[in-house]
Amino acid sequence: MKRFVLAAMLASIGTLAHADVIWDNGLGADGAISGYYSSTIQNWTTYDDFALASNKTIGHVFFQMGLTSGPFNGNFTFSVYNYLGGSNVGSQVYTKSLTSADYTATSNTITSYPFGPFYDVEFDIAPLALGPGNYLVSFYGLDMDFRSPNVGGSGSFLQQFGANTPDIREGDTPFRLDGVSSDVPEPASMLLAALGLAALGASRRRKAG
Repeated sequence: MKRFVLAAMLASIGTLAHADVIWDNGLGADGAISGYYSSTIQNWTTYDDFALASNKTIGHVFFQMGLTSGPFNGNFTFSVYNYLGGSNVGSQVYTKSLTSADYTATSNTITSYPFGPFYDVEFDIAPLALGPGNYLVSFYGLDMDFRSPNVGGSGSFLQQFGANTPDIREGDTPFRLDGVSSDVPEPASMLLAALGLAALGASRRRKAG
């Protein structure tokens, strides 16, 4: 019985953090029209939003983009910003510069007019803990044209030229954020669990003696 109680306690604590899809913005659509910008040549930046209802920790990023020619082998910077709504980009909360050694890029079967081929790109980041709120992601500094947003989609993204105020564009950037839920239990629950484990340990020591 004591072993069962101990296992139940450990299981309940273990469920507080588990692998999860933090946000899925959808995949690129075959035959869709892609928005265009070149972050290195024309100094365009795109941002797309995501929202969190509770504490989450992001550890893996997946996105899709298209090129006029392959292969995908450029350098870029992944960043996360607070989102203030509308065209207002908030403060930067995370950034990571990547070279071709830091990510994998695999060509897929998507043909997005008038650009192609499309690539699945993914990489790990140091655990990024975020609280509830609205955020933006950006993939900037690619050494080639970045054509990820699916124009005509149900959502919207921000497109910024230089230091100008970003414009709201119709479409979606195909990306997914993976990680773990990091909801924190109430202090009273943690105290009860700790006392229960301590009592079980003391009981075993008395029995052994």
